[in-house]
Amino acid sequence: MNSKKSLFLWGGVIFTTTISLLLWRSIILAKDNFSCEGSIYLTQGNKKISAILHFTFNNGIGKYTNNGEVTLNGKAVNRVNKQLYFHYWREGDNIIITSDNPNISPAYDSQLSTLIPDFFVYQGRSIIMQMQRQNASSYLVTQNNMPFLYCTITERHFLPW
Repeated sequence: MNSKKSLFLWGGVIFTTTISLLLWRSIILAKDNFSCEGSIYLTQGNKKISAILHFTFNNGIGKYTNNGEVTLNGKAVNRVNKQLYFHYWREGDNIIITSDNPNISPAYDSQLSTLIPDFFVYQGRSIIMQMQRQNASSYLVTQNNMPFLYCTITERHFLPW
């Protein structure tokens, strides 16, 4: 009878430990394996950019896509659709993302270079940002405590097992 209690007790301990480890792994993986999307509007004089930005983070490798429009004096002058791969890592609360592929095109560069960081135009350029979880479905992306994107989670890239 004593061995049945012992077996039951150890089975409970193993089950509880396994569940705890799976939950811990899910929380850790959720931090670095997700996609999110947000809208951005930039203005400089009579030049405006409106775009939907999509970021995918997956174990240190990422992808950025955008779909937007450049307007000049209220008239659409160019559609902007870009895709960029990057790698990233964490240092404390900071996320450092560095572009992996060159994304230079004369039209893109001349229209947008004064409005966007070099990360989006040149290979090897980095951005340091912070992503603060707002709720179960979104992050607030900031740089030096200045919010610049509210990013809604569109997908999680992990399984807890």
